[in-house]
Amino acid sequence: MNETANTVILLVAHGATAETAWRAYRNIERVVKEAFPLLPVRWAFTAPDTVAEAIHSIQSEGFSCVAVQPLFVAAGREYNSVLGSVEKNEHMKISVGCPLLDSTTDLEQFIETLINVLPLERTKDEAIVLMGHNNAGGGNDQVFNDLAGALKQRDRLIFTATLKGALDFDSVRRDMVEHGVKKAYLLPLLIAAGGHVLKDLAGDGEAAWRVRLERDGIKCVPVLKGLGEYDEFAALFCDKLKEAVETLEKSGVRSQESE
Repeated sequence: MNETANTVILLVAHGATAETAWRAYRNIERVVKEAFPLLPVRWAFTAPDTVAEAIHSIQSEGFSCVAVQPLFVAAGREYNSVLGSVEKNEHMKISVGCPLLDSTTDLEQFIETLINVLPLERTKDEAIVLMGHNNAGGGNDQVFNDLAGALKQRDRLIFTATLKGALDFDSVRRDMVEHGVKKAYLLPLLIAAGGHVLKDLAGDGEAAWRVRLERDGIKCVPVLKGLGEYDEFAALFCDKLKEAVETLEKSGVRSQESE
């Protein structure tokens, strides 16, 4: 394999079985291929496959350089796991892109992108409820707290909570009731609309956010669309991926994209 064709892109996502989740992954892949038409794209999932196995497979194909882009909102346990898998590989040149929320500039871009994809039919007295994930230990509390605060400054009726960590959904419910909210759009702050969205956000079970809000007298409109289904968010991942590719090039590796 010649020097200009030795780089491959590896996209890493949470494993998912729901078709609604695959809509996001297919869209991200399409946008990435459009942005990097000369670089092959491969996939790894945090379950059941591992990043290490995917990199080994890429190496067996004859590639020597990998630009890894984890498809995560913030750097949590699974992002660190990706970094750990990369550090263990001593045979390939690997660069890892950052998650979407990695800096103050990222936060500003993320918010602008999010505001632009909110439901157009929403009226000024209707709320937005955003579901993030976070880690079991609340490792990304600061990231999501900063996001929630900045969004609230932009729009007092945008409420953010996470399935784990400090941004408790019950606090959001109380806040919404105090604001007299009668209708809310429920949106995932997740890349793909998988099981958490179908069950925890919009499901019919007693613990589902939709059910709990409707018990409070708030009409809910679930939006079953992960961030990755929006071209605008897929483009943000391309920006992170570009940095990873450029890092490889600065290390002396030339890809076809740089020709």
